[in-house]
Amino acid sequence: MRRILSSGLIAWLSTIALSSVSIAQVVPDTTFSSEQSTVTSETVRGLPSDLIRGGAIRGINLFHSFSSFNIPEGRGAYFANPDAIRNIFARVTGERSQIFGRLGVLGDANLFLINPNGVVFEQNSSLDVGGSFVVTTADAIQFGDRGSFSATAPGSPTSVLTVDPSAFVFNRVPTGAIVNRSISSSATSPISGLQVRDGKNLLFVGGNIEFDRGIVATAGGRIELAGLAGAGVIGLDPELRLNVPSNQERANLSLSNDAQVAAIGTDLGRGEIIVNAHQLTATGGGRIFVLRNTSGESGNLVVNAATLELSGYGNLPSGIFQGVFPGVHGLGGTLIVNAQQIRIMNGAAIFSTNAGSGEGANLQIRADSIDLSGTVDPLNNRFSSGLGSTTTATGNAGSVSVSTRTLRIFNGATLSTSSRGSGQGGNLQIRAKAIELVGDGTSLGSLAYAEGNAGNVALLTENLSIRDGAFIATSTYGGGRGGTLQVEANEIDIVGRTSDDVFSSFLGSLSFPNAGDAGNVSIVARNLSIRNGAAVTTSSRSSGNGGLLQIKADSITLIGVSKEERSSLMGSLAFSKGNAGNVTVSVGTLNIRDRARLTTTTDGTGRGGDLQVEAGEINLSEGASLESLADAEGNAGNMSVTAKILNIRSGAFVATSSRRTGNGGNLQVRADSITLTGRSPDDQASSFLGSLAFRSGNAGATEVTARLIRILSGAVLSTSSLGQGQGGNLVVNADAIEIIGVSPVRQFGSGLLSRAAATGNAGNVAVTTKLLEIRDGGLLSTSAFREGQGGDLKINADLINLTRGEISARSQGRGNSGNIQIRAGDRLNALNSSITSSSNQATAGSISIRAGSIRLRENSDIRTETRGIERRGGNITLTARDYILALEDSDILAFSVAGQGGNITFNTPAFFSIPRYVPKPNQPPGFLEGNNQVDVNATGTISGVIAGVPSISFLQDSLNILSQSSIDTQTLIANSCIVRDRVTGSFLITGAGGLPIRPGDPPLSPYATGTIQAPSSQTPSRGDPTLEPQAAYQLPDGKILFSRECSN
Repeated sequence: MRRILSSGLIAWLSTIALSSVSIAQVVPDTTFSSEQSTVTSETVRGLPSDLIRGGAIRGINLFHSFSSFNIPEGRGAYFANPDAIRNIFARVTGERSQIFGRLGVLGDANLFLINPNGVVFEQNSSLDVGGSFVVTTADAIQFGDRGSFSATAPGSPTSVLTVDPSAFVFNRVPTGAIVNRSISSSATSPISGLQVRDGKNLLFVGGNIEFDRGIVATAGGRIELAGLAGAGVIGLDPELRLNVPSNQERANLSLSNDAQVAAIGTDLGRGEIIVNAHQLTATGGGRIFVLRNTSGESGNLVVNAATLELSGYGNLPSGIFQGVFPGVHGLGGTLIVNAQQIRIMNGAAIFSTNAGSGEGANLQIRADSIDLSGTVDPLNNRFSSGLGSTTTATGNAGSVSVSTRTLRIFNGATLSTSSRGSGQGGNLQIRAKAIELVGDGTSLGSLAYAEGNAGNVALLTENLSIRDGAFIATSTYGGGRGGTLQVEANEIDIVGRTSDDVFSSFLGSLSFPNAGDAGNVSIVARNLSIRNGAAVTTSSRSSGNGGLLQIKADSITLIGVSKEERSSLMGSLAFSKGNAGNVTVSVGTLNIRDRARLTTTTDGTGRGGDLQVEAGEINLSEGASLESLADAEGNAGNMSVTAKILNIRSGAFVATSSRRTGNGGNLQVRADSITLTGRSPDDQASSFLGSLAFRSGNAGATEVTARLIRILSGAVLSTSSLGQGQGGNLVVNADAIEIIGVSPVRQFGSGLLSRAAATGNAGNVAVTTKLLEIRDGGLLSTSAFREGQGGDLKINADLINLTRGEISARSQGRGNSGNIQIRAGDRLNALNSSITSSSNQATAGSISIRAGSIRLRENSDIRTETRGIERRGGNITLTARDYILALEDSDILAFSVAGQGGNITFNTPAFFSIPRYVPKPNQPPGFLEGNNQVDVNATGTISGVIAGVPSISFLQDSLNILSQSSIDTQTLIANSCIVRDRVTGSFLITGAGGLPIRPGDPPLSPYATGTIQAPSSQTPSRGDPTLEPQAAYQLPDGKILFSRECSN
């Protein structure tokens, strides 16, 4: 049995050996008759080889024809190269060729190997060709109009085939494939596989072309890979460049298992690769690359394919690459990919790298659709799928241009340019109908990791979608600056955060710790939506400054928070020494709701950016915010809001704020209509407009200008200090201001306020308006609650209406309350309302009111009150052009518990009160409330002075009871007149005048002021004309008389 097995093993090995011998045949055919090729076995360049001589010479061309052409492993096949021969053509009319050994030429001629049935280069195959090498599975090679050299219709080459070849002709379907498995090493090159000499070209013209671990390479030359899937012609010029028609169906090209197509730029040539295929697939580390290893310009790498699919890793990632070697001052060429569909997956890449001092290769990608998908696997030193360019040294990275209908990036893939050295990152430009980024780590943008600056990024698209933690950014991690980011789109939708809620879906620029300035961001869109914790920001986490953010849109919507309560965000941020960038928003409609934020914020020592918003309509609701914030030592930026309509509802707020030592910024709001309504759904916060200081930083000033301002249902327009910082001043200008109502649950009054809640002072308030309406619990107030001083309150209005409302300046702590100054050009109406300046421990401020008339009804009070020891009550000064009216328990009080009561001064022609005012000194206000009296009181341990209360005695006996009987109107005449003495200015009165005088009645009251002009008739008769009074005249004693001037 053992002998049988041994015999069988020997027979099997013999079969293998004979099989090797059987394929090791270079057999000429007889198609050339007398010019037939000859083959002899010789040792050529140290290797047992078949030396091929003979053949048909036609000018510069030498033709050979073989029925079989195979080279066994360990052997060679060399073609002799007669003088003056430029091209050697070796056609195979039999089965496909298998090359296990070496194929060479003993000279510098180009070698064309033609086998329509296919050619296979096995693992240890190699080339030793002095010229260029062309392998093809075409049926024939055309020589212009001289004819062709066919492998499927063999015959002797005609005598005229003396010129360079012009085309490859494909007649059969299917066409044979070219397979390369060669990884043979070379003593003269660091690259393995099939190689030609420096500066020479290598062409594979199929049929399908398959690289299974195989390598082809040239130093300084050109590699072209192309094929047709059907009948057709591929052109060839004298420089051995292919011309593949775009209207013919192309064959496929595949690279797998670390297969390589490599061109190295040298002093002898640039190095270039051109690929034309229907489907190009690179998997398992299959890659195509052009590198420059000497000074000079690199060649291009061009891929034309219907479908390009790159996937996975081998020893290195699959992909298409172009680069410059370390230390080389080279110029990268251009990496061009034209395809209908591009898919880059599982760590594969298309990338340009510059490790030298020159310029990196530019990338130009054109496709109908591009999909990038990949995951990061750092444990195995494998990284995400990518497309882009980078520099790792002093040279600049190349630019990247992408043009596509749809661009989809997901599962951690990236499209970027970067600088990892002192060179500049390349610019990135993308034009697409739709761009979509999805998932954690998925990114698009530019980065600077060291001293070099990041490149600029420009996106032009109809629809941009960023979801689930993906981001578009220009970033700097080193000393370099971040690049600018420009986005133009119809629709931009940015949604959500990563699954662990650590990172937001993001669009913007970033400066990380110890890095340079962040880049600027510009966005132009029709609709911009930021939802569920997503963000559009510029930020600085270093001494570098944050970038500017400029947004123009028809509509912007910021909505909601993430599952971990992180707000949707738009704005600029500074977290360290650097300043936050300014933010400018120009929009038709701005909607912010559900705790979303539009902000400029500093959380370090740097200054917050200024925030400028211009909009047709702004709507904030459900705790949303529009804010400039100082959250640490740095000062907040200023904020300017201009809108036709500004609505703030349900606890939303528009504010400049200081939460620590930094000062809040100033706030300026200009609008046609401003409406603040209600409180937050949990009733913890009022809808708010103004400035805030929470600790030692000062609040900024606030200026609001509008045609109509409405503050409703517990909302607040305010400047406030809640700590040691000073409250900002508040200036409000409007045609009409309405402060109405209280919140429905906790009954917080709507308010226009200035507050100091701790040791800081409240700011002053100045209001200018035509109409001020305060009612149903609304209040206009300055207040101090602890040691701070209350702010002054100044109101200038045409008409002021208070109905169950309040105007006040209060201090509930050690600080003084502010003064109140009111100017009402027409009148001040108060119904069940109060105007109050009060202080619990310090001095109450004064109240000064100047109006056309002052009307107090239904327990409306004007009051100053202080409860501090030896503190004086505030003064009250009331000036009315016409009169002051106080009815129904309305009081005017200047009170001090343990000091002198304030002075009360009236400047008015008349003070009317019902019941009649009776002074009651030294009575505290509590005793005067609800007594149904009109009280004017300046009470204290020392009473204040009440001065200027006008006498209304002139009203006594100045009214007449009219007759109850009817009179004849024909008998009513007014025959007196007023005569001006032009010399002395005295008045002359003649006769009696005014109603109800009848003819013959005595005058009501004669005033002798000069010479009396006698009337022409003492007794008027019926028919005399009635003379109407023409004006009101004041006599020397102050009386008012209605009459007319005498005609003479």
